[in-house]
Amino acid sequence: MPPLRLLLIQDDLRERLRTVALLSPDYDVMIPALGEEPLKAARRLRPDLALLCLSRYRPQAQLQLCRILKTDLGPIRAIGIWAPDGQPPAEEVLASYLADGYLGGDAQLRPFLEALARGDRPCMEGSPPAGLRARLRRLLVQGVGR
Repeated sequence: MPPLRLLLIQDDLRERLRTVALLSPDYDVMIPALGEEPLKAARRLRPDLALLCLSRYRPQAQLQLCRILKTDLGPIRAIGIWAPDGQPPAEEVLASYLADGYLGGDAQLRPFLEALARGDRPCMEGSPPAGLRARLRRLLVQGVGR
């Protein structure tokens, strides 16, 4: 059986390269061409699964893309949202943006995709990255002291 075709939408080039290297043994990982809109890439590539990694700079645009992919492209089996910093909350993403699964924080990517491919609706939330936790702690301490 051929591997599932996975469309990866991830803005950060370094992280995208790491993700592609991690997933390539199990999936036929596809990414939009340079400068290509993700929706056009999805229409052209017709993936089985899509994974949208939220960036810090434009998460709303990517969440809207999830909704558009779910309503515009029928053949995509499932769309997962990957929020490395754990924001926005899973409930909002699953209910408002029609995502089939949510991966947050430091939860494991491979089990998440396996569950998504099986047709489950995984909601896996890990803790936010250590750097983010430290920044949040500093902000809380500064806010309490004022």
